Amino acid sequence: MALACGTGVKFTLQGGTSGSQELFGEDQARYLVAMSRDALDDLGARATEADIGYFAFANFEGEGLSGITSDGHKVDLPLSTLRDAHEGWLPTYMNTVD
Repeated sequence: MALACGTGVKFTLQGGTSGSQELFGEDQARYLVAMSRDALDDLGARATEADIGYFAFANFEGEGLSGITSDGHKVDLPLSTLRDAHEGWLPTYMNTVD
């Protein structure tokens, strides 16, 4: 989402798993949703009423992915570095295949 909109993400994670699992895990029944603060307030009220767990962990701001994982790892990656890794891995890989 950050790469698509060109805006960084500042996060705070408080789960019981490793930082990489928190940031990149694809657990069952987990959804990542971007919304305005007003919409988040409405979602919170509806989720509470339906007894569905949720948590807000990030804001779109800055020029990269930054924050602290629950296991204490500091993340500070510029969007340009993330974009290079995301978009450049296949051409790099193809150039190294014999």
